[in-house]
Amino acid sequence: MYKFLIFPLLFVCLNSFGQDAPVIFDRPGVSDSPYIVDSNRWIVESGISFSDQSDVSSVLTPNIMLRKHLGFKTELRATYNYSPQMMGMMNKNQDLGFDFIALGFKRKLWVEKSGLPEASMIINSFYPTQRLASFKQNDIYNLEVCFQFQSHFSDYFALNYNVGTIFTNQYKKGIVNYSLCATGLIHKNIEAFVEGFGYSATNELAEFGYDAGIIFYPNRWSQIDVSVVNNRLYTTTYSGVFLGYSFSINTK
Repeated sequence: MYKFLIFPLLFVCLNSFGQDAPVIFDRPGVSDSPYIVDSNRWIVESGISFSDQSDVSSVLTPNIMLRKHLGFKTELRATYNYSPQMMGMMNKNQDLGFDFIALGFKRKLWVEKSGLPEASMIINSFYPTQRLASFKQNDIYNLEVCFQFQSHFSDYFALNYNVGTIFTNQYKKGIVNYSLCATGLIHKNIEAFVEGFGYSATNELAEFGYDAGIIFYPNRWSQIDVSVVNNRLYTTTYSGVFLGYSFSINTK
């Protein structure tokens, strides 16, 4: 996303105090939460980003993700205009003019109990929309495998942390990705978060970034988020502002 927005839509720090909440969104951070969508419910997460870093992009294309419960502690995730928050990959895709669609699954592993964090796993694939017509003949592939964890330390503070690998033929090897997000409740319907994240393909190609923002819940079924992000790769930096709106639909 940047022409890829990301925040993530793939990517949250959580609606963190969410074990008692009816809806848990994955926006707006790089980290995804370990919670899955309830049965009989759709979740729609959308966002747009802006940046003055012309070497990556200026005004970035909006993205949208749909999440749907499939049963067996699993949800389906489909995203338009998706990419990891990785400058090296964003620059390559910008040069090629690629925008991605993604399809994946999140599977609950276990629930938080007795000091054990909540945990899930995401398997996600993404592919450039510009090459869909030649999908069977094309050699472009991208696959993510990531584990999500979350620990609640009180009703006001939680930590969310992810670790995984991205396999892409752009780098011909796996890319390790990781993130750590701290979220605090500052009002009954307002949260603040700060997060660090990184990607490492080789010792020579490693980048680190951080983001921070505010999440506002107008009601128990929707959220509005605003955040800022900064990435660094060698001496190049990327900075952006992200705005998002997410909501759920009960089909019961």
